[in-house]
Amino acid sequence: MINLVYIRHGYPNYELDNLTELGKKQAEALRDKISFIKFDQVFASSCGRAVETAEIVTKTNRENIKALDWAKEDLAWEAFTEIFDKEGHKNWVFCIPSYIERFKELENDPNWFKQKDFGEKYEKRLNAMNQDIDNWLESIGVIHDRKNKTYQVKTDKDITIAFVAHGGMGTLFLSSILDLNYPNFVTRYGLLELTSFTHIAITDRAILVTYNDYSHIISLEN
Repeated sequence: MINLVYIRHGYPNYELDNLTELGKKQAEALRDKISFIKFDQVFASSCGRAVETAEIVTKTNRENIKALDWAKEDLAWEAFTEIFDKEGHKNWVFCIPSYIERFKELENDPNWFKQKDFGEKYEKRLNAMNQDIDNWLESIGVIHDRKNKTYQVKTDKDITIAFVAHGGMGTLFLSSILDLNYPNFVTRYGLLELTSFTHIAITDRAILVTYNDYSHIISLEN
């Protein structure tokens, strides 16, 4: 079995791409909450805020954290955001009410991205993300059969993996890992909270065990 723990980074300074003092406290709080978990491998988006969170939460030296460029948030941002006001500001589509309503209508449509509301950039990012995820899974000994929505784990040992990345990218990653239609995932589950953790157990299929647990940070933000 592969125990995959997906973690969103702590509160960041986006300009400097690192954690603020609050972000560090959030990561430390998560570290204390899940200190009983021994991670066999640690992966992170190559963004500084993700790597720094991974260092704190898993108590792993930076040189032992495997940074993944395809998991960077800006790749998801470029494809899955739209202008939502007259000033030209952008936001994630799953935060824009009109898109949420469309997602509800299309949650069972596997070709939702071909609707005129969306377009080529969505399909390209989804396909690229799915391929990157499957390549990564294969590198850790897991074969993902998307047609049948099953997995083949190539190890007899239980392995626990931490993957630290982002919120918007996380909606793509988790819906892909769980073989859920993206509109279905975002309308039912929504955005990941800062330093939340999601536990997925992968055997012959991917089963969501714990989702978006961020109870450790509530007191820090009050």
